Amino acid sequence: MNTKLADQIIETMRNKTTKELLAIWSTNDRGQWSGTAFDAVHQTLSERNVIIPSQNAAITSSLIPERYQGVRGWLRFFCITLTVFFPLSIIAALGRITTSDMWHDFRPGFVIAEVLCFTLAGFPIYVGVCLWRVRQRAVRKARIFLWCVFVINVVIALLAFASGSLDDGAKILASVGYPLVWLAYLSSSKRVKATFDL
Repeated sequence: MNTKLADQIIETMRNKTTKELLAIWSTNDRGQWSGTAFDAVHQTLSERNVIIPSQNAAITSSLIPERYQGVRGWLRFFCITLTVFFPLSIIAALGRITTSDMWHDFRPGFVIAEVLCFTLAGFPIYVGVCLWRVRQRAVRKARIFLWCVFVINVVIALLAFASGSLDDGAKILASVGYPLVWLAYLSSSKRVKATFDL
């Protein structure tokens, strides 16, 4: 594991309470936490002059193999969608919206949606780079971004249905599934957990 990531793990552990650190240490779940994370817990408890208790027998049944570590597979694809495909899709979607009937019926609402889209246009690139470089709190930033996308897509879908443009609304409604799928991936992926020590 690179030094930068190890430093980030130490910083993460320093932000936890002593009670949380003692629980992690005592439980000794090697499937949930890596060896580097336990080293960071030990170091942080020592810095706080806490008496370090003995650990329970290691829980290894859920141990995540090293092959799941690193930005590869679906995690890499997610980074690519954030840094390349998503910004392009924003531009394409705005082009479609401004030429549709919805734009003329609910122009003020769509102007607000456009401003929000442009405001968020750079965010997916930033989040994708953070994930790719395994930066601290990268997964948290990705979740925040995905929830923002979800809310915006829901608002656009509601405007579409309110205007009676069911065809356009159906396409926009389908885009609501994008953030939900990736949110589920970030929560359940073994690779994400192993790479970011979640």
